[in-house]
Amino acid sequence: MANRELMCLECGHTFEVYSDDEDGELEAECPVCGSVDTTRTYDEETEVDEEHLKEDQDSDESDDLKINLDDE
Repeated sequence: MANRELMCLECGHTFEVYSDDEDGELEAECPVCGSVDTTRTYDEETEVDEEHLKEDQDSDESDDLKINLDDE
């Protein structure tokens, strides 16, 4: 429902893409170099506070974090 800013990991160009899915992964082709290797840039609206993150006890790696929205 909004434009999301992406950054091309190949050339560093940033560009906007319309998306209906606010939390989903976006795939788009860079208009400069044509690469589809992109990542979302920082977005204050979708930022998750650290207090809502917790360690994933089921994971093999201790550094993994999960979003905990049950506390709200």
